[in-house]
Amino acid sequence: PAWGTKIIENIRAQLFPLLVGSVAPRALSAAAAFVASKRLAVAPGAINVALNQVYSPMGSNLFMQDRRIELSTLFKNMGKWSFTLAFPLFCLQVAFPKELLSIFGADFRSADTTLVVLAFGMLFNFGTGPVTTTLIMSGRSRLALVDYVVVVVVEIALGLWLIPTHGGLGAAIALLVGNALNNGVPLWQVWSLLRVHPYRRDHWKPAAAGLVAVVIAKLVVSGIGLSVGVLAAGVAVGVVCFVYLGLLLILGLSVEDRAAIEALTAGLRRGAKKGIAEDSRGTT
Repeated sequence: PAWGTKIIENIRAQLFPLLVGSVAPRALSAAAAFVASKRLAVAPGAINVALNQVYSPMGSNLFMQDRRIELSTLFKNMGKWSFTLAFPLFCLQVAFPKELLSIFGADFRSADTTLVVLAFGMLFNFGTGPVTTTLIMSGRSRLALVDYVVVVVVEIALGLWLIPTHGGLGAAIALLVGNALNNGVPLWQVWSLLRVHPYRRDHWKPAAAGLVAVVIAKLVVSGIGLSVGVLAAGVAVGVVCFVYLGLLLILGLSVEDRAAIEALTAGLRRGAKKGIAEDSRGTT
């Protein structure tokens, strides 16, 4: 079942560009706009993949040792960090869709609504924590496979219904519903079976920081009179990153956050020292 889940996940990633290119009106332009929007929308997914690589062995070890309190803490921390790292990207995609799509060319700006819908679909991915991974590592891989099969069937049915009329936007709506199911159902299942959830009390801090940062970015971009384009996108990204990080520091880091940052920086320091030592041996 775990192998089947991975196969279906990979097929699902390639499904909608093929559907849009096959049944959408003006298929070529619709497929190009959809693929460009999807490339931007899935950017937060790289964060989820990286964190899952860390979470899977650690969570499996804790589950096998029946250390449920520590597993719950790890699950919450991964959910918080997934949300914290990905939320500013979501804010940028919702607030500056035309500017970001200008990277691919002016003709792609018309897909701004598609990008916004896809961004909300990705919000379910990084806003619910590693729920499917938790199902699989707790021995419920068959349940995870059933969830994926149901999601793919629903997405294909909605896609075949909406894409002929709405093109790439119809595909985005189908993906939004699919992502809601693909993450909302496992979230409920993990809570029902293991009594754990991915949310901490300080989840509001990155949410507040992201919203304030994107409002300030909007004011800056409009205040200096930038037109829709790549330059406006670059300014918006810079302002959001600077303000977001500053607000997170002002709102304060929790003990868990400081421990995670310390572990990360310690690993980087060890890697740097190892590289310097190897360079020194090579020189001598």
